[in-house]
Amino acid sequence: PLDVSHPPHVTARPRSVVTSSRCELLQRVPSATEAIRRIGSTDPSAMLYDAWEAFEEGDVKADENLRRIGAGDDLQLAEAVSACISAAGSEFDPSMQKKYLKAATYGMGLCSDFDATEFVDT
Repeated sequence: PLDVSHPPHVTARPRSVVTSSRCELLQRVPSATEAIRRIGSTDPSAMLYDAWEAFEEGDVKADENLRRIGAGDDLQLAEAVSACISAAGSEFDPSMQKKYLKAATYGMGLCSDFDATEFVDT
């Protein structure tokens, strides 16, 4: 929450809100993050992230959900992995970065021809 006990000052570049006690950076939510986190999203990247979360919780349906993403279409799974990597790269919170990268790693296990260079560079 933004402290509004003193009038904030908004700057144009970089977009930020400055108060007497803190500075908040404002940015548009990156498209990869939006695709994963949007409520009710059926984007392959959201399905991959959900499958990884289910796997972490020990849900036996996690593997089935993962296989449904790439059922006969390795390209769709590769795009989901890339979106998770992209979301991690644009995230400021280290715990969320780790979650996105773990989801990407989980998907890479079934993606036969994914170039891991993108993952390593992140």
